[in-house]
Amino acid sequence: MNLLIDYNSPMYLQIKEIILQKINNGEYEKNRAIPSERQLEKIYGVNRMTIKYAINSLVDDGILYRVQGKGTFISPNVRDKRIDIGNNADKGLTSEITFLGKQPSSKVIRFDVIKRNAQLDLIFKNYPKFSKFYRLSRVRLADKEPICVQIANIPFALYKGAERSNFNNSSLYDFMNKVYKTPVQFEEKMVVKDCPNNIEGYLNISNNALIYFCEYFGYTDENELVEYTQSYYRPDKIKFFFHLYKDNNYKN
Repeated sequence: MNLLIDYNSPMYLQIKEIILQKINNGEYEKNRAIPSERQLEKIYGVNRMTIKYAINSLVDDGILYRVQGKGTFISPNVRDKRIDIGNNADKGLTSEITFLGKQPSSKVIRFDVIKRNAQLDLIFKNYPKFSKFYRLSRVRLADKEPICVQIANIPFALYKGAERSNFNNSSLYDFMNKVYKTPVQFEEKMVVKDCPNNIEGYLNISNNALIYFCEYFGYTDENELVEYTQSYYRPDKIKFFFHLYKDNNYKN
């Protein structure tokens, strides 16, 4: 999977993620104090308010707790139960939810056939033969709690009969596999942004809450683009863990 990340996401979320990674890899030990806010301010070169926002968020999540006059400590029972959908999570969203001991489910918001519009025209510009698309909008849930909204677009010409499937109970990829047109290569774009008003209610989040917004481009093994999906993820339920490798041939 190729990943394009917008590093303009709020700094406090970046600091929060760094602290979580240090907890998960054992650098910060359970029941031990993490560095003070003043120390973290110097380590990461950001202002105190940014550090405070990150710490407060981790306290709210139950990852950290404060002891008056002694500092901020890692909870003894801490376990990061967010669902990993980074490039080390190759089992798919449903399998990742199941792996955490949760029950996966979906709720179809809308499923219809749409004409090729300006957005799809740009995305599928190399595929003029695709004049219509199935658009499937679903809420994805874990133990009946919403974790994301996904809006998938697949070419009508390749997947005729999709309307006969019940996508509340079945996987979109399982259906795509039946016609031997399953995505096996992916490109992904991710940004952190304010949640759109029409998505907030489905995710049970407050107004102006930040979400992970991802765009997925799925290609077959013949390098044919067959999927464009927009996903809106709750950051308190999802994490991204990516392995990045240095390209020694790259020069900037």
